[in-house]
Amino acid sequence: LDADFLVIGSVDSAYFNEMKEVGLVAFRSNMELKLVRLDTGEIAASMQVEGKGNGFSRAKAARKALADAADRITPGMRDAIAAAASAQKNVELVVHDIPNFRRGSDLEAGLRELVGDGGVRVLHQANRLSKYDVTTPDGSRSFARTLDSKNRMPLEIVQVTPTQILARYSPARAVQLST
Repeated sequence: LDADFLVIGSVDSAYFNEMKEVGLVAFRSNMELKLVRLDTGEIAASMQVEGKGNGFSRAKAARKALADAADRITPGMRDAIAAAASAQKNVELVVHDIPNFRRGSDLEAGLRELVGDGGVRVLHQANRLSKYDVTTPDGSRSFARTLDSKNRMPLEIVQVTPTQILARYSPARAVQLST
């Protein structure tokens, strides 16, 4: 599982009132959610909403109250996830298929040129694979676009998450950059 965030929470629904003459039952619900950043355990967002539901049975009124709470909280949680994801500044860059140590060193020098000396930390360097911790001002998606832009780096971006970029060293792009 490759996840950056976890949404946890609780929900309950309770009887509120009844109009006996028409058989209409009212329920209220309460939903509380927290967005947890998995890399740090930090609570990135927390929200609570109340839902209302009416029906001709207790079960139907309770379901409507729960659905109302879910409908109310969904847009806010979507926005919180997007904001938390774009706020990521430390990005793990994993590059595979690096042909040799010299090309890996050239790649590291290029990264340092892009973000500054203090913004790149080598986490792992081995035959054909290197892993870097890169501090970026704009987060992973923007940094991936910078890496992928022409005349920047000999990399093909394979996958981007809020905390990680997976890339493949591209000899063809390396040749293009050297000419």
